Amino acid sequence: MAPQQRIIIDTDPGVDDILALLLALSATPEEFEVLLISVTYGNVELDSCLKNVVALFHVLEKEKEWRKSKGLPQGFTTAETFKPIVAVGTSHPLAEEILMADFFHGRDGLGGVHSSHPHLSPSDAWKSLFTKAPPGSTDAEVEKANELGIPSTAFTASKAPAYQEILRLLRENEPDTITIIAVGPLTNLAIAAAEDPETFLRVKEVVPLVAAGSPLAEWVSVFMNTTYQKINSLTQGFADPGLSLHDPLTIWYMLTQSNPAWKAAPGAPEDIRVETAGQWTRGMHIVDRRNRRKLGGPKPDDASAQAQVDPSMQGDDGEGNLVNDEYGWLNVWKGNRINRIAESPGDLEFAPYLLNRIFG
Repeated sequence: MAPQQRIIIDTDPGVDDILALLLALSATPEEFEVLLISVTYGNVELDSCLKNVVALFHVLEKEKEWRKSKGLPQGFTTAETFKPIVAVGTSHPLAEEILMADFFHGRDGLGGVHSSHPHLSPSDAWKSLFTKAPPGSTDAEVEKANELGIPSTAFTASKAPAYQEILRLLRENEPDTITIIAVGPLTNLAIAAAEDPETFLRVKEVVPLVAAGSPLAEWVSVFMNTTYQKINSLTQGFADPGLSLHDPLTIWYMLTQSNPAWKAAPGAPEDIRVETAGQWTRGMHIVDRRNRRKLGGPKPDDASAQAQVDPSMQGDDGEGNLVNDEYGWLNVWKGNRINRIAESPGDLEFAPYLLNRIFG
């Protein structure tokens, strides 16, 4: 049976990203085919994000061995069935400086798990899996470089940039068959869209944020414990311990989007755009709630609202725009059409769902 969803995950693995990846990889082959994990900078530097992805697959191999020895279902069958590609993306934003969250996630993105639990971290040999031999290298040097990285049985390492892999997969598959789940900065997607807009438009949709004793439980408990310790230090005991897991929600939505409890925001779809320099805001949406008429759209609801229309914005500039509306915010034929999900089935459903899917 073909998978219901074929996905690319663009991620900057810190704590909640890893949980999102685990939730995706815990799906059955009938639910998900994870084609590509596209790694980007974000919560921490790019090299640390990439190491965390490789470590995830390293721990999953140990987890499956442990479960097998205990006579338990090994799980994570979609990763084993399809063997996703892992590709390295950009290390910096298109504009402005990098704004990392290592103060929260730890310098390695996972609360220092690589230092405290080195037996659960991969050897440094993985680095050469993603790097090409320097230009001008001899055939012998190229062969030696390839031998240094031992290919993983759990994923396929790509030496091509992540944006090229995104475009290749979209190009080689039928339009509207691949969904991109973006749980990190959108820079890889922006580069891909700028490089080949026609191919990028073949994407079906973009969904942005967007058991004790086992190797997986031991590994996850390290960065979850340090995360809760950080939360407690920030709240100083004045709030109940809790953790908002944003990134796994995108995977939960893709797995359960037929549930009517998922509801879009009133007025959806919305014209939500991305600005790259932090000019107006970082990590937030700005909504214009004024009752202003849009070019090509219906008139305001009543005469008093019509009278409040800014006179400087009336009239056509001859190119299909309202006067003084440089970016087309008041034009129904311009901008984006985004369904912003405002309601979910709720945390009481999500918590057991996440734990059961990942830990069995």
